[in-house]
Amino acid sequence: MVKLSPKALARLRVQHRALVRSRELEFAGTLGYVAEVLPEWKNHPYFVAILWEWYAPLAGDLPRGWYRDIAEDCRKFFANLPWPPRDDEESLPISECRKALGATSAHLRDDEVRFIRDQLYVLGELIVDGVRNRAR
Repeated sequence: MVKLSPKALARLRVQHRALVRSRELEFAGTLGYVAEVLPEWKNHPYFVAILWEWYAPLAGDLPRGWYRDIAEDCRKFFANLPWPPRDDEESLPISECRKALGATSAHLRDDEVRFIRDQLYVLGELIVDGVRNRAR
């Protein structure tokens, strides 16, 4: 293994910080653009995480048309997610959901349990719609 001189090591650290900062700014630009195009989704609990997952493999080398394409991909993807959250008055209480999830829910925040509950409602609605369509 080659040992770097203190000057070379310092230079590499500066370059790394610049790269990280550049990536942060590029991702912030992506977030800002998509949030502007799809304002109804910017407060979704997984908006940033999902966008990061799509952005990270391309970081620093975004293809031509990235912003237009990612906005359209997000529009299609988020259309299949339950949002805005269901009204708690018309849904199973979070405490009941935690009981159903058991010990696995101990590390989940209420908004995460609510999100899981809402996804299950959507899944149930899809199943009922599918059965209705098959019966016709």
